[in-house]
Amino acid sequence: MPMENASLLTIPQVSYRQLHAAVQDWLLGLNPRSVWIHLPLIAAFVAGVLWTRGAATCSAIAMGGLFSHDALNRLLIGPSLRSLLQLVALTMVDKLSGYLVVDDVVLDKSGRLIAGIAWLHSSTVDMKVRAPNLVVLGWTNGTVFIPLTFRMWKPPLTRDKKGKPSKEAYDGTIFKTKLQLAVEMFAWAKERGFRPTAVLFDAYYLAAPVLRFLQRVNWHWVSRTKANRNFKRDNKTFKANSWASLAAQGAAPVRTRPTPS
Repeated sequence: MPMENASLLTIPQVSYRQLHAAVQDWLLGLNPRSVWIHLPLIAAFVAGVLWTRGAATCSAIAMGGLFSHDALNRLLIGPSLRSLLQLVALTMVDKLSGYLVVDDVVLDKSGRLIAGIAWLHSSTVDMKVRAPNLVVLGWTNGTVFIPLTFRMWKPPLTRDKKGKPSKEAYDGTIFKTKLQLAVEMFAWAKERGFRPTAVLFDAYYLAAPVLRFLQRVNWHWVSRTKANRNFKRDNKTFKANSWASLAAQGAAPVRTRPTPS
């Protein structure tokens, strides 16, 4: 027997309706509290993803006969599925340990008429691309990473000659910077009882709005920064590249230390 076929034969052949019943029982055990979700429809979608074995589309899942293509499509663009996925994620993490991580994700898209896209730098291809930009908050214990929630960064409606954004985003909502979105998600985590060992982020988020919030809730943080970045504490200014020598002399700012080599 060819090896490429052997693994497929070991997968139990379970009907779509059996999968739906099992998934629905599992979802009931999550205790969604006051969050409203269409449980049978979400169970149909999750079971369909398993049933189609990686070839899941609304049309393919509708072949199972429980819900129509249109009902499944409305689920994907509505808030119900996101609410459930957040509940599932929160059952998989330890809120009193581990690390919260914030970063923005560029999703490369080529269509010029897609709403909310802008010219953004993609670290994947190391160039600017047209794409939507998501700011993501996740949890990690150093081994696994679990996304918890996200916010879409919306381009401003206009910018002045100096590049300052307008108060409105492209869709007429209030414009928010990625720093504001990060703080918003930290507040979301705080409301849900998170007390992380530390919060991790790159140099972009090492800014006053983020640091003020983290200081207020007494969360530790770890970040990298450029060597020539200036920091001020106790009316003294320090450059990042001087911290190692200052720490060796016992003169580094409070709660700082050199990065281990």
